Amino acid sequence: MAFPVLLAAAPAMAATVADEAPADIRVVGHPDPEGLLPDQHDAKAVSAISTDFISKQAPTLNAFQLVNLLPGANVSSTDPYGLSVSSSLTLRGLGQDEIGVLMEGAPQNDIGYYYAYPSQFADAENVRQVALSQGAVDIDSPTVGGAGGLLSLSLDDPKSKFGGLVDLSAGSYEQRRAFVRIDTGTIGATGLKAFVSYSYSRADNWRGAGFDTRQHVDAKLLNEWGDGNRASVSVSFNDANNSLYPSPTLADWQASGRGFNLDKHYTDGDTNYWRLSRSPFRNIYVSAPVHVKLSDRLTLDSTTYLQFGYGNSPYGTQLSEDGNTLGTEALGPVSLPGADADGIATVLGNFTGNQFRGGNVSKLTYQAGAHTITAGLWFDYGTDRVLQTYTAVRDDGHPVDPWGYQDHAIRTADGRLLAYENERTITVTKGFSSPTASR
Repeated sequence: MAFPVLLAAAPAMAATVADEAPADIRVVGHPDPEGLLPDQHDAKAVSAISTDFISKQAPTLNAFQLVNLLPGANVSSTDPYGLSVSSSLTLRGLGQDEIGVLMEGAPQNDIGYYYAYPSQFADAENVRQVALSQGAVDIDSPTVGGAGGLLSLSLDDPKSKFGGLVDLSAGSYEQRRAFVRIDTGTIGATGLKAFVSYSYSRADNWRGAGFDTRQHVDAKLLNEWGDGNRASVSVSFNDANNSLYPSPTLADWQASGRGFNLDKHYTDGDTNYWRLSRSPFRNIYVSAPVHVKLSDRLTLDSTTYLQFGYGNSPYGTQLSEDGNTLGTEALGPVSLPGADADGIATVLGNFTGNQFRGGNVSKLTYQAGAHTITAGLWFDYGTDRVLQTYTAVRDDGHPVDPWGYQDHAIRTADGRLLAYENERTITVTKGFSSPTASR
């Protein structure tokens, strides 16, 4: 019944509005308060988050978790605090081995498997911006597997004045974190300024036994001079020890829920004890980007980088003193610490990786009116030494050496490593970008 009445009243209402004097419309703009829309000047799809947004998030989040809101990004993690190396990022359906990752212009993808491990990157308090480019990366980006996109981290610059920052947090699952940063301010008349920070994080596994720890150091030294010239050196050191989360079946979850995990207590011969599946890893990233204005139209950008890393992804297993082989060679009896009367011993199976990577990417940019001409070179050299050896386990289930170093590994009777795998991979990348013009 109300519908016809409204139709009848519509002409009268329209006439009333038409008789009124037109009103002024004012549009007022404000800077993005959330830090989700930093200025972008690239002629491509780029999404980013800046300090304003990052500072509002939990300081424990890693780079993958921080970009979870950006278009096309799907992020998953095995722990809520970003400590696990098992964080996953997919972009438009492509996995993280197809997503290039840069930090201060240096590649961060694993040289062997092309994965990136965000828990090893800089602390959130030291990150100025995280940018995510959907689609194939630029030709001048030093990445090998970047068909899916590019994740790029920029570190905060040191402050011009002396100061410091202390950030403390605590949460569920006995989580605790401490972060301390010191800025030197401008050092005398040198123009140099620097910061150094240290953080410690610890949290229990959110299901089952075990806990994760992380110690991290970030540092950056910067000098700026002339008309936009700048040179910096940044260092990130990470020392972490992470637990494994085994995947439950539906029956496992219905039976144990969050209690499903590796065994909390060790019994003789137990290869499922949680301390036999902890993954320690140490690495260091060094990046030295330089931007120099050679003339009013010509600029040089160059980044030299180094990476060192060593870690272990172990597992519990059992060996027999007899019946072992080394390649195709049959071995005689091997002495195994802690072997029982049948010659069987519970040991730590090591999967260690020892990595080095270094390189340089440089480009010249010439501005000719409305046209930009660029040319560049990229050289990258990496080695990956992989060993699968075995280490003795003490009576209480603690491995003699959780890092899997060769000095403590089980050897054959003639002193050779009893190794399931022993290989070294060298990867050399050379890239050349001939002069290309854009407008």
